[in-house]
Amino acid sequence: MSEKQYTVDAMGQVQEDRRTHHRAREAFPEAFAMLAPMLAASPEVSGYALARALQDRFGELESLEVDIMVIAIRRLHQSGQTPTD
Repeated sequence: MSEKQYTVDAMGQVQEDRRTHHRAREAFPEAFAMLAPMLAASPEVSGYALARALQDRFGELESLEVDIMVIAIRRLHQSGQTPTD
C-alpha cells in the first residue's frame, strides 16, 4: 500500500490526501507517452497488451493500479487529450 501523503487545502490547512494509487499517478504521464503510439496505431489493441507493457515497465505497480491506468489512458486518448491538458 502507498504511504500517506498530505496536501494543503484552500484555507491553508494541511489535510491527509484521501486519494489512493499515488505511484500510478506519478507514473501516469510516462505511461501515457508509452501507450499512446500503440493506441494510435491500433485503437482496438487489447487491454492485456497494454497492461503487459505497463507491467513490464512499472513492475512495482500492483495489477489493480495497472488496470486503472490502462482504462484512464484509453479514455484520455479517445478524448484526444493528453495528461498535460
